[in-house]
Amino acid sequence: MSRSSLCAFRLWGVVMLLGLAGCPKPGAGPAGFVIPKSEDPAAQRRFAAARAKFEDGDFSAAGKDMEAFIKAFPHDPLAQTARLFAGRAAYELGDWKTAELHLAPLASPGDGLPRKARYFLGLTLVERGEWVRAQQLLAPIAAAPDGDGGEELGALAAALAEASYQRGEVAAALGWLGRWHQAADAGPSAAEKVHILARAQELTGKLTDAEVGPAYRALPRGGAVAAVVAVRLSAVLSAAGDGEGAARVLAETAAAREAAGLGAVGGAAPAAAGPGDPRVIGVLFGQTGATRQVGERALRGLGLALGLNSGAGQAARSGYLVVARDPGSEATAAAAVDALVAEGAIAIVGPIDKKQAAAAARRASELGVPILPLTGFAADVPAELPGVFRVVVSAEARARALAVRAAAEGIKRVAVIAPDNAYGKKVGEAFVVEARARGLEVGAVEAYAKDATSFGKAISAVKKAGFDALFVPDTARRLELITPALAAADLWPLPEGGKPVKGRRILLLSTAEGLSPDLLRAAGRYVQGALLAPGFYPDESEPALADYVRRYRGSFGEEPSLFDASAYDAALALRRVIESGGRDRSALALGLLRPGAPGATGVVSFAAGVRSDAGWLFSVEGEVIRVAQE
Repeated sequence: MSRSSLCAFRLWGVVMLLGLAGCPKPGAGPAGFVIPKSEDPAAQRRFAAARAKFEDGDFSAAGKDMEAFIKAFPHDPLAQTARLFAGRAAYELGDWKTAELHLAPLASPGDGLPRKARYFLGLTLVERGEWVRAQQLLAPIAAAPDGDGGEELGALAAALAEASYQRGEVAAALGWLGRWHQAADAGPSAAEKVHILARAQELTGKLTDAEVGPAYRALPRGGAVAAVVAVRLSAVLSAAGDGEGAARVLAETAAAREAAGLGAVGGAAPAAAGPGDPRVIGVLFGQTGATRQVGERALRGLGLALGLNSGAGQAARSGYLVVARDPGSEATAAAAVDALVAEGAIAIVGPIDKKQAAAAARRASELGVPILPLTGFAADVPAELPGVFRVVVSAEARARALAVRAAAEGIKRVAVIAPDNAYGKKVGEAFVVEARARGLEVGAVEAYAKDATSFGKAISAVKKAGFDALFVPDTARRLELITPALAAADLWPLPEGGKPVKGRRILLLSTAEGLSPDLLRAAGRYVQGALLAPGFYPDESEPALADYVRRYRGSFGEEPSLFDASAYDAALALRRVIESGGRDRSALALGLLRPGAPGATGVVSFAAGVRSDAGWLFSVEGEVIRVAQE
């Protein structure tokens, strides 16, 4: 194990690489703990040798040597210290039971070694899910941290945030996230800060409207977490008619939002184009060329959400009117936005093409008109634009969700085979980064030709490296070819507990773009237990999906797809806010930041301009594909 991976603390999928220099030292730990000396030269030499292995990161050998030391020298002054090291080694190895066995007898009141034992025992209990005991041990330490460069405070705050959240104390968890972010400010880890802010956005979405104000007031105004909560609070105040209060909260945290890279996202958009008509929804779908067919399907989904009988131009008893314009090209997309604004559109859904979407989003943001593009990648539309809400769960976000789920399933080592194209590289990289952040080891990453029909070379390479789960960022059609090749290499995707007749079980993960029942017909026996993240699949067994799937089939005689389902969710989100009081463009933009509701593609919520939920994950179970249970 490399020295840079020492003292990795894993919580919520965040790997806090405290570094060798910042990790609590065995010789001078919290509250001045100093390792005693033995008067027995043999004991001193043996302990020093075991400690050297620990500091080199060989925790398995160090733990065994420390346990052997305790048996050989049970009454030596170093025996208790050896037990502490044995507990820490077990903790580093993820052996929580052994860690608690060694640490619990040492975790008595007092400073020095007992305090250090309480610290690591508390972290261990968080990993074991014993939230109350963890809080009882760690909260007093967090109240008076040792000041060792901020690293101990960061780990404490992370652990207490997790424990608080798991006990339903969401506001308290946000407070600990704020302290964690402050500790991170003292260190070099930008990735750590990103994870903290993402978690803060997620937890803020779980607060009720009544809880948001007290949670915000309990946080330091200059902190990044307070800036996240302020965005939600401004939406609550605006919906309640307190526009002045909403503006004040955003002004209080403007500097913090900018420092945290949140920019103006979430603020009330300028009213350059007026309030808009809450009955009029604008759409920018291509009516000619490559996106015409996708646009037609998206218009169907949007119409179903708004209660329209069919497509654009028809007012129904729901009271909504859809006005459609063709964005044309990147050069004319802004003019199409102007046309919709002139017709009173309170918001705009689309475009689908990334170049058209970027141009339209910039213009809509300038005018203060909320826009919900339907592009498929996170980077397709500039992140800093206020009033822009990317409703499609990006392929990168879906890949990250699969890595999170793999870690939750107990997977230790993953591998990737991906097409050698822009999609494969972007989505594969997103998975690898998240997998490593979740503490998973990435065994190998191999590419195959984008139009390949043979995959033996890539499969052989990852098989040699070793893995428990394989991620394939590609289409469902390509999986029909890849999975039989896996079986030929004696690698069988199966659910937990499944045993292949030959070879070994693996967990298959894939974005499976365009997933349909065809995968089961073509390769059903090769994809059992697979976890798939296509963004959408017509699973009628899931209540949140069933109504939409049945209505779409009944209205159009076809299977729904990702883009019509995303347009449906975009329109549902708009309708929800409009009908709860967001009847002008500014209030609508703020209202979209409030917690969402289940839709066809997931629980539709937004943070910093993108979907904050990861969408539905699906699993293959026998002859069906259904929403994967937690």
